[in-house]
This record gives sequence, structure tokens and C-alpha cells, in this order.
Amino acid sequence: MSDFEFSVGGYNIKGWMVAVAVPVLSTLSGALYFSYDALNRFYDTEAAVEEVLAVQSRVQTLEQAILDNDVRGLNTKLAALSTTCSRSVSNRSSCWACVVKLIMQQQ
Repeated sequence: MSDFEFSVGGYNIKGWMVAVAVPVLSTLSGALYFSYDALNRFYDTEAAVEEVLAVQSRVQTLEQAILDNDVRGLNTKLAALSTTCSRSVSNRSSCWACVVKLIMQQQ
């Protein structure tokens, strides 16, 4: 290796220079690739966080809509309606009247 020498563009390059330059260049290229990969992973994570925040916003909107529509009280009203309708199975018009009455009470 010590007597290996070649000339490129008027420069004499010795074998030990090549033996030092190859690992150094390999290390630098590996560090550059690692940096690029880490940066892309950071951008991907940032995009995922933005998606989660968008979903969280939609969930808050749905929660507010549920609270605005008083869905929690709907179960008791539906139970009362079911009881009333089961009593008047023979008279369907009174069952629909109960449904309309319940809807009008909601508004």
C-alpha cells in the first residue's frame, strides 16, 4: 500500500491517502443519510400530530353537538314513548300523536 501511487489531474495520490479517505468519506456519507432519514421521520411525526389534532377538534365538535341536542335525556323520553306506544298498540294514530308531541316538546 505504501508504494501504491497514481496520478489524477496532475495530482499524485498515494495509497495511504486512499486508505484514509475511503473510511472518512464512508462515515460522512452515512452521517448525511442518517440526518436525512431523521429529518424525514420528524416531518412524518409532525404530520401525524397534525392529524391527531384535527381528529381531536372533530371529537370536540361532536361532543358539543351531543350536549346541545340533549342526547342524555333522550333515553328517558324514549322509554316513556315506548311505554305509551305499547299501551296503545291497537290505536296506531295515538302512538304517532305521542311521537309528534314528544318532538314538539324537544323544540
